[in-house]
Amino acid sequence: MHGIDEETWLAFLDGEAAPGVEGHLRWCVECAETVEQLRALRGTLLAEARRLRDAAGISEARMEQMLDACLEQLACDREWTPQQATYLLRSLLEPFCGAGAAKTITELTIRKSASQGFDPAGWRLFVGNLSRNVESICGIATGRLIARAGFSLSVGSA
Repeated sequence: MHGIDEETWLAFLDGEAAPGVEGHLRWCVECAETVEQLRALRGTLLAEARRLRDAAGISEARMEQMLDACLEQLACDREWTPQQATYLLRSLLEPFCGAGAAKTITELTIRKSASQGFDPAGWRLFVGNLSRNVESICGIATGRLIARAGFSLSVGSA
C-alpha cells in the first residue's frame, strides 16, 4: 500500500518500529484513517474473541448470536486489502492461541496459499486453509470462527 510492503505494514501494526510507515502516516490521510480503523477493529475483535472464548458454558444458540454480532462488525461497507483482512483474522485468533502462534499459523498459511494470489478464489483458498490449520491446533470451534469471519470479509486486491 503506497509503496510500503505488506511485511512492513504488519510489523508496524504489531507494534514494531517502522520509521517509513510513521513518516508516511504523517502526510497520508487515507493510510492514517485505515490504520485507525484497523486498530479500532483489532481492539473490538480481541474483546469479542475473549468473550467468545470465555463463554464456553453458554448455549449453542447464544454462542451463535454472539458470533453473528461479531461478524456484523466485520461486514461493514468497505473492502479490505488482503493484508488488512489477514491482520483482522490474526487479531481474532490471538486470544485463542496467543500472538506468536496466531502470527505463525497465519504466515505459514499465507505461504501455502500464496501461489493462488489473493483474488476472490485465492482468498477463499487462504481462509479455508487457515481455518483447517487453526482447527488442528485450537479446535473445531475456533477454526469455524475463523472460517466464518474470513468469508464474511469483503476482500479486494492489494
